[in-house]
Amino acid sequence: MASITGFDPAGSGPEGVGRGRPGCGDAALAALRQRLAREAVAPPSSSEPRADSGVADAAAARALADAEAAIDELFAAGVDPADSRDAVIWIEELERLGRRVDAARSALVERIG
Repeated sequence: MASITGFDPAGSGPEGVGRGRPGCGDAALAALRQRLAREAVAPPSSSEPRADSGVADAAAARALADAEAAIDELFAAGVDPADSRDAVIWIEELERLGRRVDAARSALVERIG
């Protein structure tokens, strides 16, 4: 199977999120952006190496940085299943990880709300 090493792992997220589609949290995202601008909080530059995530909680910052490093390591190792059975396992593993990230995102949105 073909590798997707040309894929940008730091992409913009799920399709349509924050792109003006109704029901995608546009109002909440706009409010958060206004709050960040008011509080003069700038997002980290994507060109700078990140030692940690920058969130206030040190343990959470380390966990986010570790998660990002692990994903970088995954792409460096190559996303290239050996055969169709291996591809199914890849899909299951990545879907499980994706659901966990979605759960964290939901918890964050709930806390922000």
